[in-house]
This record gives sequence, structure tokens and C-alpha cells, in this order.
Amino acid sequence: MSSLCSNRFTRPIAARRRRVRAAAPAMPLERLEQRIALDAAGARDLLQQASTLVMDQSMGPSPVVMTMQQVAGTDVKSFVISHVPEGSVVEKWDAATEKWIDVSTKPTSGNPLELMRRLANRVIHQGDRIQWRPQPGIEGATQQAFQMINWDDGSELLGASAEAPSAVQNLTVNPTGVGELTVNWEAPATGEATSYTVTLTTTDGTGSTSSSVYSTTNTSYTVSGLSPANAYSFSVTASNAEGTSLASTATFGQPAISVGEDPNALTTGQDGSIWVANYLDNTVQQITNAGGVWTAQPAISVGEAPNALTTGSDGSIWVANYLDNTVQQITNIGGEWMAQPAIAVGSAPTGLTTGYGGAIWVANSGSDTVQYIGNSGN
Repeated sequence: MSSLCSNRFTRPIAARRRRVRAAAPAMPLERLEQRIALDAAGARDLLQQASTLVMDQSMGPSPVVMTMQQVAGTDVKSFVISHVPEGSVVEKWDAATEKWIDVSTKPTSGNPLELMRRLANRVIHQGDRIQWRPQPGIEGATQQAFQMINWDDGSELLGASAEAPSAVQNLTVNPTGVGELTVNWEAPATGEATSYTVTLTTTDGTGSTSSSVYSTTNTSYTVSGLSPANAYSFSVTASNAEGTSLASTATFGQPAISVGEDPNALTTGQDGSIWVANYLDNTVQQITNAGGVWTAQPAISVGEAPNALTTGSDGSIWVANYLDNTVQQITNIGGEWMAQPAIAVGSAPTGLTTGYGGAIWVANSGSDTVQYIGNSGN
């Protein structure tokens, strides 16, 4: 017992160690800008996705001087310059010191106050002027000037100046090649424009958007490398020394519509809607048009591996279920589409059609047969 007590109460006590946390490495300015922006009160606000400003050869000579509205339009309150390509220089006019201040050079200090000062300089507000000097020795029709993130700084929108050019006229967008769109416009009716800004917003099938901004003195602009699966919206403004016009807009295409897994067959409903069979989901979906926008409706469960569709003479939809060896009718009851009980057919049905008088015919690839099904399913 004494030995046990001795071991318990005379055990040496380990010395306490102070754990010193290593200093976190300084966050690069490019990452810091994506997380925080400062307004006059030092408040944090959410930033949007970055846009890229691209200059063509018509903009010049260097340096190219622009106003905030000329770059971003009259419906944006401010933006943050988030990235400047190596070799290019972007400066902002400081009215207090009457000097151009550099907003493109990365800081070498890890001091948070220095980072914040740099960030504050990169916030471009309404009425601010910036100038861009391209990277020397770069040949090409266009050159990236910088990336920017639109930001609501809490100010009131100034809108278009009364002395600014009027909006561009007769804006159109047309395909001019594979993956290529050209936007054309005519000069404003009033106010001579010295440059134009084209903003391209891309929307994909998930609803996500991205944008690029192009500056030119021409009255047309061609963008390549585009996908037919996306929708594209063009916004064009005109600028001169007096200000920037309101935007004119034009759109092209609609993004791909997300449906179930492995869509395998289509048919057109009597109301003009589109129906799709999703083979691996065991569902069908209706795609409807509202105001020119096509939208997939909730999926309707059917048999296994639907792979053929047809529209009945009464407006119902028929589906062949390949692995179930069945067909089903989908009917509208009180405004709701519902799948009816399955009808057994031959092996591996792969084709459907609506015959004379509204009868449904099915081709069974596994049993080398076709079958006639009346409107009632008999």
C-alpha cells in the first residue's frame, strides 16, 4: 500500500510549456481583396465575381485615361481593381494631392495597415479617373488591362450626365462564326462619342454568371471562344469627356436547361411544351416556356429506363420503359401531370408513335414485335 501511495503522490509533475503560436504568413493583397473591402466606415461588404477589362488597339495612345463610369457604366457605384497583369500599370487620380497614384504594384510589406491602404487605393468610386499603360512589347489586337469586382459602397448612383452622349442606337448581336458573336451599333443621336464600352455577361445552365468588359472606339465588337450551351447578354455604353451614356442591351441564346440523368428521348406537347425522358433517373420532365424563357418542371417518376416518348391525340404523353417492358400514359388532371399505371408490352420497348385515330404503337426490340394500344390502353 505504501508503495502504491508513493507512486501516486511522488510522481514528478511535468513542467508546463507555453505554446507559442507561429505568426501567420502575410496574406497576399490579391487574396485579401477577395475577402474584404473598406468603405468610409470601415464596414465589410460582399464582393461579386471579378470581371476582366480588355482593350483593343483602337484605344490609345498610351496611357489610356478612363472614368469609373466609362469602365463600369452608370448603374455601378464602385469597383475594386483586383488584379493587374504583370508589366501593365494602372493609376488613379488623387484630387487631394493632384497626382496619379499607383494601384497596380503589389506591396512587399506584410503590414496589415499597408495592405489596407493599398486596398483602399484600389477602390474606384463614381467620378474617379484611372489611367492604364499597357505592357510594353506586347503585340496583338487586344490586351487585358485589369480585373475588377463591382461593389456597393453605399453611395447614391449619379446616373448619366445631361451632357453625356445619348445611348447607342440599333444595337444588334449576330453569330459570325463558330463560337463567335459580333455586336454592332450606331453612334448616339446626340453627343459625339470618343469611346464605347461593351460588357458581355455569360449565363450557363446552372444560372451562374460571369462577365468581361471591352473598350473600343469602333462601332462593332467580335467575341470568340463562346459556347452554344450558354446565354449571352451585351450591354454597350458611349463615353466622351462629358460623361457616359445609359446602356443599350441585346441578348443571344439561352443557357442549356438542366434535366434528369441521361436524357434519352423527346416529344412536343400539344401546348408547345417539350417533354424529355431521363433514362437513368426513371423520370420524365416537361419543359415550358414563360416569357421566352424555357424552364424544366419537376420530374415525374415512371418505370425503369424510359427511352421513348410520343404525344397522344388527346394531349397526353406516352412513355416506353425499356427495362420494365411496359408503357405508361401521363395525363393532366386538374392542371397536374400524373403517370398512370403501367401497361405490359413485349420485351425491351424502344419506340413509340401515335397512329391514326389516336392509337399508340410500340416497338419491342427484345421480342421482335410491335403492338397496338388503343387510346384507353386496351
